[in-house]
Amino acid sequence: FHYGTTSQDLIDTSLMMRMRDSVAIVSQSLQNLNLKLKELASSHTNEKVLMARTRMQNALPISVPEKIGNWCSQIEVLLASTPQIFLLQLGGPEGAVRKFGASYHDISNDMASTLGLTAAKHVWHTDRQQVTNICFWFTQAATVMGKIAQDVLFMVQSDVGEARIEGGGSSSAMKHKKNPVLAEVILAQARYCHTQMSGINTASIHENERSGTAWTLEWMLVPALLITSANTVVNTNELIENITIKSVAY
Repeated sequence: FHYGTTSQDLIDTSLMMRMRDSVAIVSQSLQNLNLKLKELASSHTNEKVLMARTRMQNALPISVPEKIGNWCSQIEVLLASTPQIFLLQLGGPEGAVRKFGASYHDISNDMASTLGLTAAKHVWHTDRQQVTNICFWFTQAATVMGKIAQDVLFMVQSDVGEARIEGGGSSSAMKHKKNPVLAEVILAQARYCHTQMSGINTASIHENERSGTAWTLEWMLVPALLITSANTVVNTNELIENITIKSVAY
């Protein structure tokens, strides 16, 4: 039994704490990836050894640092927009906080400080904007990882030959092939995150003062998005550790 609060207060607060910790982990992994990419870029000169492609057609030669710099800039935008606000939920059964009386703001501030959260300016039982905003950051992280993976998939094509991925990917039927499995997985995961984000937007409409249906749908979607997005960053770190970029005469 919990005086003055409701189960949603506990679960929403727990969600924000888990999202906060997940953001910290993914942010650190993104920083590590950015460093690896910069090291990879610095191991190459500014000699034009890659082909820029626009609208799926060969454009003009570019350097490896120019190619990788595009990836790094997108990661840096992500890092600059890392979520910083994770809200305490304290609304009570009907969201009116009546049982706390004049002490409500003091209690809310003390609880938020103890838990490492931010005291909300209003009860957000049916206002899921901050949940959606944080989920969108994870979706954007997956998008950037998908962009890197998509570029790598083009670079390792047999008839392009600008890069090679070490490790697995051998074909069971055609021994001459080396399939870019990890890059394919990253791109598939990124697209999966996009579908989850669409569902989270749908789940963000909560009727009246509290919703059972929309809230339950949120439980089903948010963990899958966060886990998959985080995994795209882990996989992209591994991909960059195992890629070799080759000089091609253009």
